[in-house]
Amino acid sequence: MQKVLKYLLISLLLPIGWLPVSQATPTSEKEIQHLLEFISQSDCIFIRNNSEYPAKEAREHLQTKYDYARRWVDSAEQFIERIASKSSISGKRYQVRCRGQLFYSRDWLQQELTRYRARQPGNQPVAQ
Repeated sequence: MQKVLKYLLISLLLPIGWLPVSQATPTSEKEIQHLLEFISQSDCIFIRNNSEYPAKEAREHLQTKYDYARRWVDSAEQFIERIASKSSISGKRYQVRCRGQLFYSRDWLQQELTRYRARQPGNQPVAQ
């Protein structure tokens, strides 16, 4: 118990600047911003903790989470996993209802990320 208290005290006294900080590369940041825009432009309903939200509200919520936690996100995959897949409070997975179909947000966003990357220059298949 004494070790735990000592660890907590030390961690509270350490300056935040000493903690490791991740930062998305320009490419990753562009991908994350694309995903946020994709969400806001969708006509889907987002289900978070058993409540439904329109796309624009879902985007605002995820943007707020990302703004708070961006120091721990350095890729679009981490954005999906750490920010856009589940509630950080309840742990419940986010869902998306589009055109009558229900998806987990993790899967829905990963599919869009794959599509987005395939459309980027340099990622086109080579004709044989």
